[in-house]
Parts: sequence; structure tokens; C-alpha cells
Amino acid sequence: MYYYSVMNDYIKEKEYEVLGKCLIISVYAETIDIKVLMKEPDMSIVMNIDEWMQEYEYLINNYFKENNLDNTDLNDIKFSFDFLPNTPANSTYNLEYFENTYFIVENFKSATYDLMIIDERTLFNDIAFMETGYLSYYFGSHKYSTEIYLNLSKYIKSEALQFHDKKIIEDGKVDGDLYALPYEMDFDVLYYYNNDRKTNQLVSDMKSLNWEELVSSLQEETEPYPLKMSIAFDDDLLNFFMEYTSNYYYLKKEYDSNYFKIFYNDTAEGLLNSFFNLIMDYTEDDVEDTLFSTQDEVLLHFINGETTFFRGKASYADIVSKIPDVSSTLPPKYISAKYNKYLVFNKHSEIDKDLLIEIAQQLTSKDGQLNRAKHFHSIPTFDFTLRNEDEEIQSYCQDHSDICEKIELMNPLYIKDIFNTKSSPSFFKVEYIVPDDLRIALIYNDTSEIIPIFKNINEVITSDLGFFGILSYLVISFFTILFFIIYFVYKYQAHPYLKVISPMFCILIIIGFVYNMIKILSDLPPFSIVKVMTYLLWIPLGSLSCILLFVILFICFVTFACIYALIGSRVLTIILTSPEYDVVNTNKYDLKNFVPLKPMGRYRSLIKYIKELTSFSSSKHEFSKANNESNKELTSSSFSKSEFSKTNNESSNYFNILSDNGAYTEPEYFIISLLLGFKN
Repeated sequence: MYYYSVMNDYIKEKEYEVLGKCLIISVYAETIDIKVLMKEPDMSIVMNIDEWMQEYEYLINNYFKENNLDNTDLNDIKFSFDFLPNTPANSTYNLEYFENTYFIVENFKSATYDLMIIDERTLFNDIAFMETGYLSYYFGSHKYSTEIYLNLSKYIKSEALQFHDKKIIEDGKVDGDLYALPYEMDFDVLYYYNNDRKTNQLVSDMKSLNWEELVSSLQEETEPYPLKMSIAFDDDLLNFFMEYTSNYYYLKKEYDSNYFKIFYNDTAEGLLNSFFNLIMDYTEDDVEDTLFSTQDEVLLHFINGETTFFRGKASYADIVSKIPDVSSTLPPKYISAKYNKYLVFNKHSEIDKDLLIEIAQQLTSKDGQLNRAKHFHSIPTFDFTLRNEDEEIQSYCQDHSDICEKIELMNPLYIKDIFNTKSSPSFFKVEYIVPDDLRIALIYNDTSEIIPIFKNINEVITSDLGFFGILSYLVISFFTILFFIIYFVYKYQAHPYLKVISPMFCILIIIGFVYNMIKILSDLPPFSIVKVMTYLLWIPLGSLSCILLFVILFICFVTFACIYALIGSRVLTIILTSPEYDVVNTNKYDLKNFVPLKPMGRYRSLIKYIKELTSFSSSKHEFSKANNESNKELTSSSFSKSEFSKTNNESSNYFNILSDNGAYTEPEYFIISLLLGFKN
């Protein structure tokens, strides 16, 4: 009953406040409606979510209107908020994360919303080194974030963001370009009653305790202190598991570059079993009680004294402060998971981009964040290391000293960074798969499914192929047989049995078949960097333009080769070796007698003669140049004539010799003379 009386007083107070504000709200004339999308808060029942939505929209509009009374460009702006559902899991299969992401992508593409307040685990959940098939299948793109979010780098200077936490700013960038403005932050805390001796003792030792020591300390009393927690939300489950793991292992690259292997190496089963045993201890063997209990239900237990601690967010202080004698502390080891929220812009919005930028800068400014901290107890994204230099940050810390102290003492845990390894997929796949499989592992105390999932997140498997290993041996054997076939077809291509089926075309067909098999196998393990790079070769080869280009080049090559082989080589040989000819009657010759140049060594003998002529002419020319320098032109002319005459005589003698020896038939000699076009 005490719970309901406290909550009713709180809700009535908010109802009167909203009613009073609605009576004085002005009517907008020719307003510019800015559509904003954001997610519902966690405790929808306690907060009376419908009233909270109305109040949030009113306060944002009221703040913006009062802040721009003298600005004619902005005093007619109106914000309309829509809220994404935020319901806890009630089974081992939760589709809410997928549905919300799909809703965001589709409605941003259609320009339904102009702005969105988005948490870091949905922001850039598609950006990763390894692409995910889910994204291209359901969303039509591997990287939709840069397609729907506006790049702010050319609109906002870095100097305007210096008051924000540097880590939060960096997480709003992709490849150095700013896409998201810091909006607010949050982190996990434990609420407790400060009038209990045992609890106060545990809180004072919290920095040195781990989760197992905390739970065992609560249960070692004669009358054990109860403990209930809600990990029904996917984020809460991941946070709790990673906070527990961080009590024993450093989950940061600075300490160990291979930290993620603890989730699937020899320590993995022991880690998961100890986490299961911890939950079994504080739930009294009822794991599903904590897996599917909502924050509203656990808060009710806390108010009724049925749990020593209430694990929630620091921003819940606005609600919990209504309960007397309640304080908060950081979780064990002071390790707390952080939440950051951002304001992003729709790239396809019809609202002027400069106007949207100016609006967003006011919402994310110091004054805008302090206004929300005052009314909703949200935590600003300030760089609290500047608290002694910045008056506004210092003023906030004076009013909220408890928050600033916790931020200073906290060991922040960035869940998204933990899953961001060299070979990890996008965070969409992590958030979509891991929480559900972790619930199954806890319900059935079975780690056989979750450990391979962790391994798949961090590693590209190139060994332990199982069935694929057997298949690879079969494929290699098959390829070996095909290559032997190619070899023997080429070796015996002149055999009548093979000649009738065009051996060279058969070889080309087999090569094409092998090519297509290799292309298919490149999609299967084992994988490697070299295989990924060579796979890029297959992409253009299958395109129509590449096929047409290949056909054109092949036709040109074949045409040129045929012309040269059948005509060009003969003409070139004849021109170089026979400087003169005699025209005779060609009707008496049969063209069948003009056989290729290869038989009887004719082609080789002609090439040899070309070399001899070239060598002879060159030496004679050098000799003439050295001995007749004083009368160069005259001597050169007479030398050329004499050498030309000598060459012609030698050529005639050579062909006479060849003809007498049977090297050339009479028709062949006639054609040589005819093509050369020279006379003695």
C-alpha cells in the first residue's frame, strides 16, 4: 500500500503540472512542425507513460519557444514526438530490437521524421569491418546509417562541441565525420536504504567487492538479505553479464588485445557457469524470475522491503527520490555500464538543413541539457574534467554533487566497444542474437549454444571445418582429375578420335567449368584475407559489360592472328627476301600447290637469310661512313646503288639456288616475284 500511495502522489503531482501548463500553452500560427522520434523510458507503468510523453513534448516546445522569442526564424517551431516501444522480454525470443531498427530505417528513408533521439546501441549498429547478411536482406544495404543520417561535419565546427565528453563525441562519428550530436547520458547504479547498518557496510566496501562477494555477504546473515533484479531488457542483461565479467577480467584492448577470447576459450564454460550460479543464489533457484521481471515490478519489491538493492539507472533518481531514506551507489568494483544518447538528422528531411542544424544545436547545448536535467533528471554529456574551469558545469555539479562524484569514481564500461573487435560483425547482429541465446543458456544451464556464438563474433573460422573439410578433399580430387584430362587431351589432340570433337574447345569448356566451381567455392570456408581479395576478381567477370569486352577483344585477337598467320607472315617474308620479280602468266598455275612455308625448312631458311642481309647492309653502311667522310653525299649515293645492285644479284642467285635444289616450286617462285614488285 505504501508503494501505491507514493506513486499516486507522484502521478497526481505530474498531472496537475501538465494540466496547468497546457492551459497557458499558446496556439501556433503557421508553425513549422518538426517530427521527432525517440524511445520510451524503461518504467512505463510507474512513470505513467502517456502523461510523461505529453509533459516531455510540452517542456521541449516551451523551452524552445522561450529561448527564441526574439528570433523570428525559430519562434514558430513546433516539435511533435513519436515514441518507439520499449517493452521487456517475456520469452527467450525478443524481436523488439529488430522491429525498432526496421522502423527507423524505413521511416527515415521515407522522410517521416526530421530528427531522432537514439541510443548508442542502435546508432551505427550496421557499421563494422565484417558485413552482415541480415542487413542487406532486411534493410537493402550493409551500411544504411550513412544513407539516412545527415553528415554534420560541414555544418558544425569542432570548437562548438568542446564542452561534451570526448569519448561521446567520437562515438558519434564514422570515419572521422560527425553524424550525431551528444544529447544525454546515463549509467547503472544500485539504490539502497541508508538506514540499515549491514547495507551501509556493504556500500562502504563496494569498490573492493565483486558481485559474488556482494551476494554471499547478503546471504551469510542469520536472516538473509533478499536481492531481486530485473534483466528482462536486452541492454540490462548484457550490462549485468559484462559488469560481472569485468570483476574478474579486463575487457579493454589497452590491457589485453585478445580479451574477447575469454568468452569461448577454456575459461568460457567456467565463466558462464559461475554467472548462472550467481543468479541461482540471489533468485533462490528461480532464474526466470529475474530474466522476465520488469523494472516496475522490482521497484515495487524495493519499496516493500523485499530486496536490499534496486539495480537501475542514475536517471531514475527523479522517481526514487520520492521514497524516503534512499541513496545510491555504484555497482561492485565501481564498474558501471554507460548509456549515451544522440540527436541525429534525417538526410531526406524536407526541412531546410541549416534550420535543423540551428534547432539541434539549441537542444544539445549546455542550456538545453541543463533544462532537461532540471525537469527529467537526465544527465548532461558534459566533459566533467572541466568542472573547475566551466561555470555551467560547476553549477550543475553543485546541484547534483552525487552524480558528479559517481562519474568521477566510476570505471565506465562501454558494451558496444567490447563487441567491437577486428573481425566482429555489426552490433545489430550482436544485440539481435546474443541476449536471446544468453537467456536460453541461463534457463537451461546449457553453454553449448552460446559459446560458439561468441567465437563466431570474434573469429573468422579457417580451421575445424568439419563437413566442409571432407567436401574440400572431394573437390580437390575432382579438380585433379579434370586437370589430368586437360593434359591428355592436349597431348593426344592429333588423334582421330579426339580431333573430330575439337580438342581445344573441349579444353576451354573444362576450364570454364572449373572457373565456375572455384567461384562457388569462394563463398564457402575456409576463409582468408587472400581469398577475400581474390574473390573481388569474380565480381566484374560476371557482368555483361565485361563479357562484351572479352568477346570484342577475342574477335580482334583471332582476326589479327588469322590475318598474320595466313597472309601477313608470307607477304612479310617474301618482301624481305625477294627484292625483285618477273611478271609471268599466272593462269597455268594451280593454287593448291601453294603450301605453307613450314615444310622443307623454307620458313627458317628465309628468316636466316633476312638476318644475314640485315647484318651485311649494316656493316657496309658503317664502312662507307668511315672511309668517305670528305665526300659524304656522293659516296653514300653510289654506295647505296652498288649495294642495292649487289643485294639484288645475291637475292636472285639465292632464289635460283633454292629453285634448283627444289626448295621452291615454280609457282611459288612466281608468287614471290609477283608480290615484291621489283625488276632488275
